[in-house]
Amino acid sequence: MLCEYLQLFPRYSDTTSIGGSSFEAHLNHAVAAIHAGKCEVALITYASNQLSSRGRMIGTGGRPATIPEATYEAPYGNTLVGAYAMAARRHMYQYGTTSEQLAEIAVVTRRHASLNPLAMYREPITVQDVLNSRMIAEPLHLLDCCVVSDGGGAVLVTTEERARDLKQRPIFVLGSSESHTHAHNLADAGHDDYRGGGNRATRLRRSRNQSC
Repeated sequence: MLCEYLQLFPRYSDTTSIGGSSFEAHLNHAVAAIHAGKCEVALITYASNQLSSRGRMIGTGGRPATIPEATYEAPYGNTLVGAYAMAARRHMYQYGTTSEQLAEIAVVTRRHASLNPLAMYREPITVQDVLNSRMIAEPLHLLDCCVVSDGGGAVLVTTEERARDLKQRPIFVLGSSESHTHAHNLADAGHDDYRGGGNRATRLRRSRNQSC
C-alpha cells in the first residue's frame, strides 16, 4: 500500500505480519532476498498512530476472533496483555523465570529510551520500580507492558559493497533466523499440559534435570 501511494514499484516486497517481532523477521527476509539476487537494497519501514487513533486502551480491550482457535477465547474477553501474561506464566512454570528477571527487560528498554530525545519516557527505572507498579495481568505489572505510542522508523539493508559508499558506519548482519510454533495461545503445543494432564510436564522436568 505504501509503495502504491508513493508510486514505487519494487522488484521485491514482503508484508509478513507476526506482531511485534515482524521487523526481526523482515531483516532475515531482506538478507535472504539480497543473497538471492532479488534486490540490492531493502527498506524495512514501519509507522503507527495507535496512540492518537485508538488511545492507551489498545492492549486491554477485547479482541475479535481472527483465527479458529480464538473462538474459544474471544467470548471470555482475553486481552492482548492477558495473552502475554499467559505466555509469561508458562515461561515461569517451564524455566523457573522470576518477576525480577522479567523486570530487567523493562529496565534495559527504558535505558535505551533515555538515549532517544524523542522518547515518551526517558527517566531511568529499577527492577523494584517495575515490581512496585500496579499489576495489569498477573504476572505482568504496568511497567512490564510496552508503551502505546505514535512513531515510525526505517532500516536500510544492502550488500557489503554498497555499504562501503555510505557516510555512516555500517552494521553487519552476522546471522539471523526465525521460528514459528503457533499463531495463538490455544494453538501453542506447550499448553498441552493444561489440557491433557501433567504427563508432559513430568517429562519436561525429568528431561531438564537430566540435561543439567
